[in-house]
Amino acid sequence: MAKAVVRAKSKTTMMAPDGVGGLAVIHDRRFEKDWVVTLEVSKEEADQWLVYLSAEGERQGWSSSSIGQLDGRENSGSITFRSIAMGGEQADFAWFRTRGDTLEVRAKPAKGSALSVDDLKALIQKVSDASLANETQPFFRAWHLRYDGLPWKGEVWLTDKLRLSAPSGVDPIPRTTC
Repeated sequence: MAKAVVRAKSKTTMMAPDGVGGLAVIHDRRFEKDWVVTLEVSKEEADQWLVYLSAEGERQGWSSSSIGQLDGRENSGSITFRSIAMGGEQADFAWFRTRGDTLEVRAKPAKGSALSVDDLKALIQKVSDASLANETQPFFRAWHLRYDGLPWKGEVWLTDKLRLSAPSGVDPIPRTTC
């Protein structure tokens, strides 16, 4: 018989930037009881649903902090979304998933949040619809790449939407002649 996974609340206090120059404690909400919304996400969508949740939080202008417990048989965690514009924590989520099975999601508006239960349900429905439709959205991310070699001219397209190029607006490397 398989050994049951023991969920354990972290004894460590973890903090993350709160967006206004301070630090906010990351709470492990998995053990709270007062959830107002519960949802079971199918096995097929379970791998990606939390990614869609994070993307929707970003679209709302919220930052997030999370804590999780990863195990070979079961993963679980909690996520808190914050908004500087709306004044603090907005929504709390907890999630549980046995490997290869459905994802159980629990949610509630954060204490003191202006977010209503209906707003939260609408947000979850939006996330679920995007996940079910497998919606994607292009985004721009820039990284620095160190290149030592001959002067780089032009660009290299790795895929039809991903390219490596020399920095724009930078003076070209002076050429020397021998």
